[in-house]
Amino acid sequence: MQISIKHGIAASLAAFFLSQTPAIAEEARTLPQLQAEAEAGSAQAQFDYALKLFKIKERQQEGVEWIKKSAAQGDAKAQYLLGDIYLEGRFGVKADMEKTREWAEKSAGQGFDHGQRLMGIYMWNKKPEDIPEGCAWFTLAGDEDNIAQCQQYLTPAQKTALPARVAAIKKQYSLK
Repeated sequence: MQISIKHGIAASLAAFFLSQTPAIAEEARTLPQLQAEAEAGSAQAQFDYALKLFKIKERQQEGVEWIKKSAAQGDAKAQYLLGDIYLEGRFGVKADMEKTREWAEKSAGQGFDHGQRLMGIYMWNKKPEDIPEGCAWFTLAGDEDNIAQCQQYLTPAQKTALPARVAAIKKQYSLK
């Protein structure tokens, strides 16, 4: 059960990283220029700088520090990536499910679909009785593959209650 759900997020994360190809104007920014902008406090520059550092094996842990700074400023993409880093124990960071939840929830609460999917994965892996909550987060993320897989594990009563739980999450986080 856990392996196929995690496989889905790993594939999603890879696609997410690949989709972060900078625009032509962005390409002209050198690593030192990005570093200067990141040090000046730009959450977007911190995120971009971290992505570039992740591609340099000996600087990946430094990239984690910049993702943390961007996430702390409320950048939903950075929060999601930080949650995923803690989920999988990437870039020399020890896996930590509670930190996964902390950052995934912040990202998901802003309506970021990758963060919502990560919340689904967190709930799915927590305890069997939390699978319905994971399904609600997958529903919010529009993650059809994981929704279909979840449905196999829900009782008829849980399937009936799912729309109400999705509505409650939307209300709790002021999501549309």
